[in-house]
Amino acid sequence: QQLGEDFDHQIRDRIPVILYDSHGDFSQTNVVPLPESAQGIGGVTDKYKNRMTQPFMGDYIDFRRTLHHELVHAFINDMYYGGSLQSIVQNNIQLQFPLWFEEGLAEYLALGWDTNTDMYMREAVLNNFLPPLQQLNGYYAYRRGQSFWFFVEQNYGRQKVTEILQSVQRTRNVERTLVQTLGLDMEELSDRWQDFLQRRYFPEVAQREPLTTLATQITDRDDFGSYNTSPQISPQGDKLAMISNRQGLFDVLWVDPRNGEKVKTLVSGEDNPMFEELNILNPNLSWSPDGQNILLSAKSGGNYSLVIVNVNTGKKTPVVLEELDAIRSVAWSPDGQKIAFDANQGPYQDIFVLDLESKKLRNVTRDVFSDMQPAWSADSESIYFVSDRGDVTDPGRFGAGSSILADMSVYQTDLYRLSLNSLNMTPITNTRLASETQPAITQDGDVYFISDANGIPNVWVLQAEAEEAKPVTNVESGIAQISVSKDGSRLALNGLNEGFLDIFVLRNPASRIRTEPLPDNLWAQERASMSADQRVAALGYTQTLIASRTQGNVVQSKILDEVAEAVSPSDSENGNEADDSSIDFRNYVFSPVVAQDSTLKLKDDPRKFEPENKETEDGYYQPKRYQLTFSPDFSYASGGINTYYGTSALATFSFSDLFGDHRVSISSNLVLDLRNSTYSIQYGYFKQRTNYFASFFHQAQNYQTFSGELLRFRTYGFGVEAQYPLNKFQRIDYGLTAIGISRDFSSLGGLTNSDLTNETSTFLYPQVVFTGDFTVPGFITPQGGSRYTLRASGSPPLGSETPQFVSLLG
Repeated sequence: QQLGEDFDHQIRDRIPVILYDSHGDFSQTNVVPLPESAQGIGGVTDKYKNRMTQPFMGDYIDFRRTLHHELVHAFINDMYYGGSLQSIVQNNIQLQFPLWFEEGLAEYLALGWDTNTDMYMREAVLNNFLPPLQQLNGYYAYRRGQSFWFFVEQNYGRQKVTEILQSVQRTRNVERTLVQTLGLDMEELSDRWQDFLQRRYFPEVAQREPLTTLATQITDRDDFGSYNTSPQISPQGDKLAMISNRQGLFDVLWVDPRNGEKVKTLVSGEDNPMFEELNILNPNLSWSPDGQNILLSAKSGGNYSLVIVNVNTGKKTPVVLEELDAIRSVAWSPDGQKIAFDANQGPYQDIFVLDLESKKLRNVTRDVFSDMQPAWSADSESIYFVSDRGDVTDPGRFGAGSSILADMSVYQTDLYRLSLNSLNMTPITNTRLASETQPAITQDGDVYFISDANGIPNVWVLQAEAEEAKPVTNVESGIAQISVSKDGSRLALNGLNEGFLDIFVLRNPASRIRTEPLPDNLWAQERASMSADQRVAALGYTQTLIASRTQGNVVQSKILDEVAEAVSPSDSENGNEADDSSIDFRNYVFSPVVAQDSTLKLKDDPRKFEPENKETEDGYYQPKRYQLTFSPDFSYASGGINTYYGTSALATFSFSDLFGDHRVSISSNLVLDLRNSTYSIQYGYFKQRTNYFASFFHQAQNYQTFSGELLRFRTYGFGVEAQYPLNKFQRIDYGLTAIGISRDFSSLGGLTNSDLTNETSTFLYPQVVFTGDFTVPGFITPQGGSRYTLRASGSPPLGSETPQFVSLLG
C-alpha cells in the first residue's frame, strides 16, 4: 500500500514471492541463475516473470527489510517494464536505471536512514573518496544511492520522490527526469548531493577519533585483502585469527597481533569441498581455551558444519549438523567442554550448545525471536547473546500477539545473559533506540560490546561490578566486530578504513574507559525524534493491520515441534476461474484519462488481489500444494512468403514453471517443409541434485553442385543427458544421443553425370565428461585458479555400416 503511494502506481498482477528456509537452499535456486559465490546476496527479483526470491536467514529485522527491498524492484518491473521480459522485448523498452538509482531507492524505501548507511557515508566523506553520482557502482552504489534519496526527501520532501518516479515513466530517461523535476543536470545534482553530505559530516571531525590513531592497524593493502573480518584474539593474547580475501578467495589466517605479520594460512577457503563457504558476513571464529585450536562454521556439500582446526598441525575435524539449516557465529567455552553457536532451524534463529564429549546438541532459546552472537561467561555457566526479544525473557514462548512485528522493534537489539542450568534470562542492556551487538567477555567478567548509542557503532564495556556501561572508543566511522583477550589487555576490532574493512588491535582498552557521555551525532538526534513508521512509512500500515487482526486476541503459545503437512483445499475452495476470453492489456499504452479511470476502478474493486486460499477461524491462510504450470519466458516468431523459395518462418519459444525446475525451449527455422527446415525441442528438469535433459533436433543444409545437382544434408536425432555434481567444484556429465545423417541427391530435369546416390546412416554417440572448476571468478575471465575437463566419447560397433570411433580429450 505504501509503495503504491510512493510510485503512484497500482500493480497489474500478483507478484510471486518464493521463500527458502536457509541461504544454502536459496543459493541453489533454479528461479534465477546466481553467481558461484552468493553469500552476499540476500534476495533477487527477476525480470522474466517478476518473481521475488529470497531466503530466511533467522533475522526477522533483515527479513522484513529484504522483502521490502525486493518488492520495490517488483514495482519497478511492473510499472516500467510491463512485468516480464517478453514485455521488454515486445515493446522495445530501452529504459535502463543506474545501479545507484534503483538499488538506492529500494534500500531507502525499505530502511529510510539507518546507522549502517550513515557509517558508510560518513567514512567516505571524511576520507575524501566519494565519487560523483555517475560513477557509483558495486556495493557502494547501494549505500550511496540510498543517501541520494535521503538527500531528495530532506531537501524537497517525500512527494518529490513520487514526482521523479512518475516523470521517469513519461521521459523514459533518468537524466532528463532529474533535470525536469529537480532543475539540475547530473553534474550540478552530484555537486549538491556531495555538498549536502559534507555539511552533514564535516563537523564530526573535531569530535571523533580516527581508527588509525586509536589502535594499531594489522591489515594493509600489500599483505591483506580489501575485506578483513572476524578478528579473533586468542585467550592468551598472543595470536590473532582472521578471515581475509587477499587472493580473491576467503582464507583463515593466523597473524601476530603485535605487528600484523602473517604466521600461516590455517584454512584455504572457497576452493575445496570442506570449505565451500566461510560465513564471512558474521563473526565466525573462536579459539580453544589453550589457544591451540581455532573453531569456525563452514558450508560443505550443501550442509553446514563446525570445523576445529589445530593451528600447529593443520588437522581439521568437522562436526556435521545436518538438522540445522545454517550456522553463523561460534564460541568455545572457557572450560573447553562446550561450543555455543547461533543457527537457523526452519523459521527460527536460536542459540545452540554442543557438548564436545557426548555430542549432545541442545537448543537453549527455542522461540521466534532472533538470537545470535553467543559469548561465554568466565565460568562457562552462562551465555551472553544478542536478541531482538525486547522484554520477553522467558525462552520458549512466542510472546504476545499473532505477529512478530507486533512485539518486536524493527531496528533494535539488546544484550542478554542466559543461565544454562536454570534457563533464567537477564537483560544486560535495554536501550530504546540504540542496538547492542558483539559481546566479548574477560576472565574478570567485564562485558565488552558494540553500541550505536550516539549514532556511531563504538566499543562499550560493562565492568563486573559496575551498574552501567561506559564507552571505550569515540571513533569517526564505526566498529563492526570485536574480540578481547582473556585478561582484557588486548582488544581486536575491525572497521571501515578508506573504503576497506581493516583489522586493528587496541592495547589496554580498560585504560580508555570514558566517564563522560559520547556526544550524539546528527543521525542519533534525528533518530530520537522519529518513530519507526516515520522512518519507514509502510510500517504504519503494518501496525494498523496487525492491530485490527489481533485486537482482543492475545495468544501465548509454545512453538510447535513439527509443522503440519499442508493439505490442498478442494476444488470448490479455489475460487472462480478466469475467463479465457479476457484480454491482457498490460502491454498497451493508454491515454492519461483511460489510465486514471482504470486506476479508480481498480481501487474500487477489492477482489482484484484477494487471497485464493480461505482463512481459517484463527485468521491464518490455508496452505495449498504447488501445481506444475508452465508459462512463457520468451517468445518470438516471424514469417514470410517468397516467390522463389516459398514459405519460411523463424520462431523461438521458451517456457518454464514458477520455480524454474522445468524448462522447455522450442526453436525453428522453417523452409518449405520439415525435411528442409532446422528445428529443435529441448526439455530440462532441475529439481533434484541430478539435472536431466532431453532433446530432439533436426538440421538441414542445401547445396548445389557445379553441374546443377541439388544436395541436401540432414542431421537429426534424439538425446538424453544427466549432470551429477560431486560437490560444488566437480561434476560428471553422462550423455547418449541417437544420431541419423542422410544425403539426399536430386538433379534438375532428371539428367546428371554424377555418381552420387542417396545415403543414410545412424549411430549412437555416448559420452562421459568429468569437469573440475577451481577458478576465482573475474569480471570477464577467471582471476586465477584452475579448470580442467576430461571427456570420453565415441560410437560403438552396432553394424557394418555404422561409423566406429573413440575420442579421449583432456
